[in-house]
Amino acid sequence: MDEWFNLNASIRRAVDPLALMQRVADQALGALEGADEVLVGLVVDDGSLRYACAAGRASERVGEEIPLEDSLAGQALRERRTLLAGDTETDPRADREASPARGIRSMVSVPLIRPDGALGVLNAGSHRPDAFEPRDVVLLASMAEFVTAVVGAARDFSRVTARLSSDARGEGRRDAAARAWIEQIVTTRDFSLVFQPIFDLENGSMLAAEALVRFSAWGSKTPVAVIALAHRVGLGVDLEVAIAQAALAHLGELPQTALLSLNAGPAALASGGVTAALADVEAERVIVELTEQGRVDEHPQLARALRDLRAAGARLAIDDAGSGFASLMHILRLAPEVIKLDGELISSIDVDPVRRSLASSLLRFAAESGSLTIAERIETAAELQALRELGVRHGQGFHLARPVPASDLPRTLARAEAGLAA
Repeated sequence: MDEWFNLNASIRRAVDPLALMQRVADQALGALEGADEVLVGLVVDDGSLRYACAAGRASERVGEEIPLEDSLAGQALRERRTLLAGDTETDPRADREASPARGIRSMVSVPLIRPDGALGVLNAGSHRPDAFEPRDVVLLASMAEFVTAVVGAARDFSRVTARLSSDARGEGRRDAAARAWIEQIVTTRDFSLVFQPIFDLENGSMLAAEALVRFSAWGSKTPVAVIALAHRVGLGVDLEVAIAQAALAHLGELPQTALLSLNAGPAALASGGVTAALADVEAERVIVELTEQGRVDEHPQLARALRDLRAAGARLAIDDAGSGFASLMHILRLAPEVIKLDGELISSIDVDPVRRSLASSLLRFAAESGSLTIAERIETAAELQALRELGVRHGQGFHLARPVPASDLPRTLARAEAGLAA
């Protein structure tokens, strides 16, 4: 146990979240030409925010606590999306008193959000109105992803170390039980698959169907959580390969012109198991979506696996494009044949000019690089119309069709294709 406490202290000294956040603020100030100040604020309670670090003119505001009500930061946290105020004197979302007092005429506020709640905001301000361009907003949002990871990791680390310190042996027993459960799932294929159609938004035909796994025996645990647990106990690759094999077995049930899209993490791809499963099917009809599940340190193995994947005729897709810096770097490094626009980017795209601007940039990049684009999680008719106006050719989402078993696809397609063609 003494070794554990020594390790705990060493990690805390080596990875100081406050120092990392300050570095992000300093770099953001240098990267945003129009910015006079950059601040990172952390949520204190439901009604206030405290600035943890700052760069530029606002450096003296570190430690200041502000109310979230009637502020752009508070609005960004409530709406869970990036907000841009081109002129604080006319934008009702900005604090009409505080902003002029600090000489701030334009602002960008990026919420730091995790699935378990709001962490804070990353703000940039300028004394000039309309100082920030869409590319500045995209850059700040990418940096906010890193800040979210840093703050969230620091909080998780505190929680995990406290839990492990109090009951390390109990955690070991739970991991052993989890491993036994995952082994049973892999051995007996104790999961099911549903398929969500991906449509051509111009003529209503089905381009592909994405295979999605379901674990009915795990109650409220999401598929992502089950696969993450499998990786934690050392069986993530085995489970992902088993799911890919099961998905490929349904390829013959799809319309002959349709593609099958399946998900796999980098470790599963690097293992060669997914590529090996393609040997028994028409690989030209398969899209492999690279997910964030699992990690692989042997990058040459992943590169070799991707070469083998493409040599077999399959295509690579990058998921969650537009959700942050990591997905953009995947696109640049891996040159995928398919780019899937993240659902967070698509949500409210009909009323959010920042989302439309980012989507347009990704569409131009895809066109110039020869990649096909697919919009995910289209939930409303207004979002669908906005995407069509932007020139997005393919999409999927509950507004178009929900995931169904393979046997129900013909009936689902008939309804959805009729609605899209109307």
